[in-house]
Amino acid sequence: MVGYIAIYNEEGLTNIKNDLNNKYVLMADIELTNTNWAPIGNSTNQFTGELEGNYYKISGLNNGNSPNNYQGLFGFIGNEGKISNLNIEGIIQGTSDLGILTGWNEGVLENIKVKGKVISVGTAYHGSIGGVTGYNRGILKKCFSEVNVITNNEKASGLGVLVGINDKMIQDSYSAGSVTGSNWVGGLVGLNTSNGTIENSYTISKVIPLGVAEKVGGLIGDERDGTVTNSYWSPDLAGVETSEGGIALTKEQMKLQESYVGFDFTLESPIWVMKEYPELNYNFGAK
Repeated sequence: MVGYIAIYNEEGLTNIKNDLNNKYVLMADIELTNTNWAPIGNSTNQFTGELEGNYYKISGLNNGNSPNNYQGLFGFIGNEGKISNLNIEGIIQGTSDLGILTGWNEGVLENIKVKGKVISVGTAYHGSIGGVTGYNRGILKKCFSEVNVITNNEKASGLGVLVGINDKMIQDSYSAGSVTGSNWVGGLVGLNTSNGTIENSYTISKVIPLGVAEKVGGLIGDERDGTVTNSYWSPDLAGVETSEGGIALTKEQMKLQESYVGFDFTLESPIWVMKEYPELNYNFGAK
């Protein structure tokens, strides 16, 4: 790709930290060996460049026993940043603003697939813990999270298998895996703010209340007068009976294409394809 810096290995990926405003493209799968990964970018020096994943996979992501916030492959993606067509597996641990891809997002995340664990530690107040990103103030579309989001801290809030707190846009995305927590806990999103929009999305995630739980929901834990359209969940699969936002279906209905009003299953170039449940029409693994 013209104008992009090619990345073939862990060293190249690490070197993004030295130039946060450039354009990069992955040219191979990368297995990370650094078990104390320091995230790319932070709240002071944000990533405002572009990473084209090229449908390759980054595996072995592990930030060790970090007690810090803004943890993930990236720490903080600014409003000019863009990550696309990337598959990531790993384990992220920290306090607040945690996600496999990024702790905080203000840019565009498109065609992202994440798998692994996100763990919030400590006993003080923590917030914004999600599979793809902890806090979303950007655009997240065509993303899939198969992540176990975990905390043993009853003060932690804003936990979701896809996104912890959504403050802008989620489109055509879904989640599996599980989430454990007490406050603003959801199978897809923990908290959807008044600025938050969720469209054409669903979850089959397990929701596990912790302690005396408040605002725990199958799709969304706490909905603050945002917009939720054509988004689905199942009490049978979530293990909880309520959700602030979303349309509740039975497990059997979740397996029927006609249940997903608004989803694009068109034959020409569909966003979704129907298997046991809807799946995004990704090209991962085709190289």
